[in-house]
Amino acid sequence: DEYYQLRGKLLWLPTGSQDTRVLLSLSRSFESPSQDLIINQTRGALVTPSSRRGDVSNLLIFQEVRETEVDNIGLEVSHVMESGLKFTSFTGYTRSDTTRGSINEGVPGALITSGFFDQRLTTQEFRLNFDSDRVRWVLGVYGAAERNKAARQFLNGTTPLNGNNLRGEENNYALFGELAYEFAPQWTVIAGGRVDYFESMTTGTTNNGLVFSPVFRNFSDTEFLPKLGV
Repeated sequence: DEYYQLRGKLLWLPTGSQDTRVLLSLSRSFESPSQDLIINQTRGALVTPSSRRGDVSNLLIFQEVRETEVDNIGLEVSHVMESGLKFTSFTGYTRSDTTRGSINEGVPGALITSGFFDQRLTTQEFRLNFDSDRVRWVLGVYGAAERNKAARQFLNGTTPLNGNNLRGEENNYALFGELAYEFAPQWTVIAGGRVDYFESMTTGTTNNGLVFSPVFRNFSDTEFLPKLGV
């Protein structure tokens, strides 16, 4: 196995006090699992799974070796006002790149799989908090946009057999809020809710040998998630 993770944070207090904070967070991680057939190869390409592993396919083409690299960037800006209100902005960006070839990729003339899956995710949230002795509340708005690309090809040597090449777009928007009121000593009523909208679209092609077919999928939904407790 090969893996590592690097992380760092930078805090800036532009006014010299904790009332206004700017926090930048960065991280990078990489993982490459070791390649181990974990199967009996005495019968060539059609092999028998090991008795110790029940989840291994009997074809090398279906056993993936994945290498993944992920970058995360986060920016949190917060400001506490004299009225007791606190405003916070959360900004995030994630890049994830994964290769997904079969364990026998690179063997001349073999039946192999080659592919990748890449994601880009951007998020933004604004939140307003208030906290006093008996009343606490929060209001917020959230948005996220993800773009991804994925491809997988089954090859006989260099000859394509079948596969796909897809692109996806996903967007998520939400409004949320919550109120907590202490109406008696040690008794608090909590009410809140979240309106959540999601949309997804996938485009691309699939191929069976040299015959390509278009792919189009579209989906959207809106949900209201209520909350009530004592």
